[in-house]
Amino acid sequence: MILDPFQQQAIDYINQGLSVLVSAPTGAGKTVIAEHVIRDCLARDVKVIYTAPIKALSNQKYRDFCSFDWNRPDAAVGAPTSAKRNVGVGIMTGDITLNPRAPVLIMTTEIFRNKILEDRSSLDDYAWAIFDEIHYLDDFERGTVWEESLIFLPEHMKLLGLSATVPNIDEIRLWLESIHNKPFKVVKESKRPVPLHFFFQCQDRIYKTADDLIRNGFTSSTHHRYRAERLPDFVRTHPNPPSHLIEKLRDKDLLPCIFFAFSRRRTEELAGQSLDYNFLSTKETETITGLFNDLCDRFDLRDEPSAEEVRPLIERGIAYHHAGMLPTLKEVIERIFTSRLLKVIFTTETFA
Repeated sequence: MILDPFQQQAIDYINQGLSVLVSAPTGAGKTVIAEHVIRDCLARDVKVIYTAPIKALSNQKYRDFCSFDWNRPDAAVGAPTSAKRNVGVGIMTGDITLNPRAPVLIMTTEIFRNKILEDRSSLDDYAWAIFDEIHYLDDFERGTVWEESLIFLPEHMKLLGLSATVPNIDEIRLWLESIHNKPFKVVKESKRPVPLHFFFQCQDRIYKTADDLIRNGFTSSTHHRYRAERLPDFVRTHPNPPSHLIEKLRDKDLLPCIFFAFSRRRTEELAGQSLDYNFLSTKETETITGLFNDLCDRFDLRDEPSAEEVRPLIERGIAYHHAGMLPTLKEVIERIFTSRLLKVIFTTETFA
């Protein structure tokens, strides 16, 4: 594997036994650095903890790490293999605990914080803590969890912090150095390998820029409220139906897509409004139905009413996902989504 310069720089620091903070855009390859830490810990017969901000991401990492070929130091992340090293991977979230003494242990950051404060000796064998999405330190509601975890991080543990959106990473480095009285290194990458494209939807129109919005009369929040008062009742009570946007994405061959909403109820409403669509071929419908049935059997959901509620959606390549669902049903939907058979998923930020 040929590493990018920022990956090589971070790995060089890690090989020197230094804690590292990495800021790089989504898709740039931060996971390769985390994988190097894990391989290094396994080679030295020490343990490593990987923390993630949400359960869905923890579950995803657990599945990924269970499938890695830890025998091959040059293997791509998640590369298929016929001879995997028998490495224990564990997971601890509020919903599930599997193999909690594993050498590679994945957990939500809240679980890690609680271990530090309530069961500190259980971390004695762990040499590294990897913080994915370390920018949650700035989260209004949950930031204190990251703050306490970083402040009370055991002195024998090294830190790898990963983020795509942390503009003040140098300030965080100085803060950590002042607390722990040891050096922390910063590695930055600004090049985005997957470019972002922004569009604005309003009813059946899609605009490419904010200037386009202004030219069409959306000039300020006050003016928008003034216009909204004069809109037909249907438009006011049915803002931005998903059909127009999804049709355009389908026509441009841009599916699958993730459609974020601000409430659990809204995700279910939007999914229900999309039942008139079927995004799957006959063969894909058979495949996704079989996968859904197999997963429901595996997670004992065959007779679960909430699973039957989503079945008509699944069979059309549609689903919703939010924190109010059964953890096992969320797991089923997450697994189906990674198969790319789900074309549209309506979700709250828990799926991010």
